[in-house]
Amino acid sequence: MKSQENQSSRLVEEKFRLMGFRILIVLSTVITAVIIFLSPNNFFIAILFPLVWFVLSGVSLLKKNYSAVLAKVWVLFTVPLVPFLVLSNGMAPAALVSLGAILASLLVHGLWRIIAALLIALSTFLVPFSGLEYDPAILVRLFVANMTITVGLLIILHYLEKTLIDSLEKTVALEVALEGQRKANDAQSLFLATMSHEIRTPMNGILGLLDAVLTGELSKTQRSHLVKVQQSSHLLQTILNGILDYSKLNAGKLVFETTPFNMRQLLVDAASFFNCRQTIKR
Repeated sequence: MKSQENQSSRLVEEKFRLMGFRILIVLSTVITAVIIFLSPNNFFIAILFPLVWFVLSGVSLLKKNYSAVLAKVWVLFTVPLVPFLVLSNGMAPAALVSLGAILASLLVHGLWRIIAALLIALSTFLVPFSGLEYDPAILVRLFVANMTITVGLLIILHYLEKTLIDSLEKTVALEVALEGQRKANDAQSLFLATMSHEIRTPMNGILGLLDAVLTGELSKTQRSHLVKVQQSSHLLQTILNGILDYSKLNAGKLVFETTPFNMRQLLVDAASFFNCRQTIKR
């Protein structure tokens, strides 16, 4: 059970991580275009972020086996440099801090997620130390918004991951149960097919002996009784064929046939068995 839970957890983490890298590769492309267009202070520092992000995202999507390691590389590169970027460019990068927190939440898990997201969000505090002009009221609103988004996202992702893991575990359990049911049905079909074949062998012997006996000299009563035994044997053989058809039904190989029959003769044959019982009692 623990192994299954760990496997489901790893699968959910991988899906979030790859989704984060897909978002990051698009975001880094857009940010690169914006930086080139606006030409902010410390251009080379600003352009370094999206370029590194683009490379890490591209490698992670191409080499998915290394995505977990590259996600931690992204954290170790981004988290220490975000404060420096805020100090050197003021409010502009601080306004994008929430995006960094979102990406950190998607790319990594556990303490890595919590520490990285919170440190990125808290970097908004550094705007007053940048030496650049800013509006204190806007800064307060920006800080509250960044922290609210970050904390809310961490809580949502926690419960979302838990829900997805539970859903995957239930799906795996259902698949195991269905596989067990399929094997049970296969075993049942094999048993029925084998039994029908095994019973048919002595049944054919009985029918053959009846045919041989009926070709000889018999009294009228003996012949009547043996004919009824023969009819019962043929009916039993039909039932055996029906059992074999059941196994064909599970295998998807059943073919329906239309066979004509005589209703009058069927009723006469059915009534003759009761007449035979009355004759024997007398």
